[in-house]
Amino acid sequence: MELHQLKYIASVARCGSVAKASEDLYVSKQAISKAIISLEQELGFDIFDRD
Repeated sequence: MELHQLKYIASVARCGSVAKASEDLYVSKQAISKAIISLEQELGFDIFDRD
């Protein structure tokens, strides 16, 4: 678990979407998605429900 992963999760939760979080953090959507997926795999459960 890395600090940037937690920062991304908090931003997605606050903003309501990966797209809005990426704008807020000035990070690509792909980078945020990969970081969250990596953490989910490490923890063994989904953090967000995906549509």
